[in-house]
Amino acid sequence: MKDGFGREINYLRLSLTDRCNFRCRYCMPPDGVIMLRHEDMLTLEELFAVVKLMAERMGFNKVRVTGGEPLIRKGAIEFMQWLGTIDAVDDLSLTTNAFHLEPHARVLHEAGFRRVNISLDTLRRDLFEEITRVDGLPQVLRGIRAAKEVGFDPIKLNAVAIRENLDEAVDLVDFGVQNGIQVRFIELMPVLGGSNGEFVSVDRVRQAIETRYKLLPIGEGGDPRGKNPSSAAEVFRIEGTEATCGFIPSITRPFCRACNRVRLRGDGHLKPCLASSQSFDLMPHIRPVFASDALEAFIRERIVSHKRQSRGAYEIDSMSMYGG
Repeated sequence: MKDGFGREINYLRLSLTDRCNFRCRYCMPPDGVIMLRHEDMLTLEELFAVVKLMAERMGFNKVRVTGGEPLIRKGAIEFMQWLGTIDAVDDLSLTTNAFHLEPHARVLHEAGFRRVNISLDTLRRDLFEEITRVDGLPQVLRGIRAAKEVGFDPIKLNAVAIRENLDEAVDLVDFGVQNGIQVRFIELMPVLGGSNGEFVSVDRVRQAIETRYKLLPIGEGGDPRGKNPSSAAEVFRIEGTEATCGFIPSITRPFCRACNRVRLRGDGHLKPCLASSQSFDLMPHIRPVFASDALEAFIRERIVSHKRQSRGAYEIDSMSMYGG
């Protein structure tokens, strides 16, 4: 599947639900956001059929399950086991806040999931509760340990860079070094209005880390994206260790030109570009009858016509609906 600029588009990020058990203040207001209605959501069987079509007929061989928080949707574990039966998908991964990961880590690994990204902005319990509005740090740390014990590799911790955790950047990297986990710092995206005052560039975070560690870009010739130009992260080896840390400069150095992904929401809305308000409803080609040929043609046309090569102005409605 190629877009209008000739890029190979092979990476599907699938949001199972817009619901989350956390209320991270940079993602949603204290009283939450308007949630999608249950009756407007695709069933898990319908979502599976869409993923299977995109994998087998359109070349989407990488699938990342996201949310909201994907593990809170009823039937999510069984659904992810189904994904493991699609031979055309050779890279299954999960993004989660890890609050519910501990009891499910082994089953997911046995289903074929190998990579997991875990959202964790702080190792301080009080700040964790302040950011997420949930006293859940112990459960998250248990989820991380469980993922490591069953063999997930790589495990990546995603920390949104904000003013409150800038002085904790070195501590987070220390945690990654000690546990063999890559910590990645992500620039805050301008959603829901009012979060811009917390913005911290990843360059500032890197400067803080380099007060203790020397960071070496992983690629030849000083390229921090290494051999994967479509990667969102700039990755550095931490001198004197086997560990790496990463930076995702989504605002200051967007990677749109090499982007290979599209996003599918749990209600069947396809979003070719995260930094756009445009999404396209697949439901008419799924209900009342699953029309494979029409659905494939519709997806192909929307990706070719609407996937951007440069970011432009951000028009993100809600990160909780698309999982980043």
